[in-house]
Amino acid sequence: MFGKLSWSAIPFGVPLAMGASLFMIVGILALLAWAVFHSFAMHSPGPPATPATVRELGTVLMAEYVLPLEVIGLMLTAALIGAVVVAMKEKQDTQ
Repeated sequence: MFGKLSWSAIPFGVPLAMGASLFMIVGILALLAWAVFHSFAMHSPGPPATPATVRELGTVLMAEYVLPLEVIGLMLTAALIGAVVVAMKEKQDTQ
């Protein structure tokens, strides 16, 4: 039952299997394209955004998003240290 699968086991051969898979791929992509183009976000533009100043951005970051800002800073520092450790060459022991 779970032995080797050969192409002769497929009743109509490889071209039909390839055609069926191509048909399924095209169908799925068409369905996704239809869903994207008929979504609510595509048809309703939001209100125009007001340009934010640097002062407003800093105030929002330091008032409402202090913890996420600190966490991202620590993660970027850890990534930088990890990149330096990976990039360092080991000293060859010449004995």
